[in-house]
Amino acid sequence: MKKTSIVFIIISILLIITGVILRSQAVSVAKNENVDLFKQNLNKNGDLVEAVSFPWENTNKINISMDNTDINIIGNSDRCYAEIINFNSLEYTAYNSNRAFTVEEDIISSLIGRAQSGDFKFEGIRNYFRFDKHNSKKVINIYLSPKSTVKVFDIKINNGNVSVKDINFVCDFDISINKGNVNFKNTPNVSLVKTYIKTGNVSLDNMCISASQIIIENGYINFTTPSECIYNYSVESETGTIKYNNESYKGKFKQESENNTCVFNAHVGVGNIVINTIEKDNSTKGE
Repeated sequence: MKKTSIVFIIISILLIITGVILRSQAVSVAKNENVDLFKQNLNKNGDLVEAVSFPWENTNKINISMDNTDINIIGNSDRCYAEIINFNSLEYTAYNSNRAFTVEEDIISSLIGRAQSGDFKFEGIRNYFRFDKHNSKKVINIYLSPKSTVKVFDIKINNGNVSVKDINFVCDFDISINKGNVNFKNTPNVSLVKTYIKTGNVSLDNMCISASQIIIENGYINFTTPSECIYNYSVESETGTIKYNNESYKGKFKQESENNTCVFNAHVGVGNIVINTIEKDNSTKGE
């Protein structure tokens, strides 16, 4: 090995050691001065959290494409923002482009998206080398205010659950999950629920859905809806039971009404489907 090569190796090692020392000192100083050194904060529960705001008046769609992550969409917030929990900065990106807010793990497409939106910026190498011990469960919370203009949610995850609650404006949901559950609560009016789940369950609590297409290979559907919402039903379970109010059916259940305002299409491969209509006087608001 040439002497110059050895010198460069020694210099590189010294620079790395110096960088580690400086980083440690910066962390210590930031902690003593109560200053945020990183864009992510480690909270008291051991979660690594980054809060990302997006404009409520200029965001019509939310795209989420992740691997092993739980997604929570929560309404009635005082502002619109996302919490990215227990991700290293190298594992995801969040950006605004073409009136859409996107969070994804696909590094190539995310870099292209951020570059096109003009949102690409280097935020310091310290954010990419965190040594904190934090929880492993990855979560994305989307908080929406009543002023939100979001009309479409496009969610694709490999393993994880999707929870939607307290959304009081009409919007569309397109959800695809390999393994996990979907749960809607206190979200009374939805224009579209389109869901594909390989293994998992769907719970729709006290909802009026204009149109739905729910496909589950292995799992169940539990749907409660106000009696004033009139549906055309086309429901199929290959191996299980379909229960509509007090009646049970095998294989298929269809019902059409001339006065229908809603359409409910559902198919389950292995599992049951339960549909209950709720009289208005007995209807209770979800908590």
